[in-house]
Amino acid sequence: VAGCYGGSAVILRTGTITSDCNVFWDNPDGDVENFPMGPNDRIVDPLFCDPEANDFTLQVGSPCLPPNSEGCGQIGALGQGCGVIAVELDSWGAVKERYRIED
Repeated sequence: VAGCYGGSAVILRTGTITSDCNVFWDNPDGDVENFPMGPNDRIVDPLFCDPEANDFTLQVGSPCLPPNSEGCGQIGALGQGCGVIAVELDSWGAVKERYRIED
């Protein structure tokens, strides 16, 4: 749970809640309210690949990935990302030539 503004990230208004295996980060108004964090809840940088570009996949070493999640498995919807993209250098003319329709 990251980047929540205008109040705590998670607020319990009524009832009970059991919290466990969550990663909280960058919640300036608080992480939880009206309930205790669980034993495997942590306040730690999730190591998103590029949050400014809305890439919320995870860097190697993220506390949300199974090897580092303290037995919680994958935490969150997206797994490891930040891969290298191979791009072949070519001229504009060569690219256009590949798409020319031959009669």
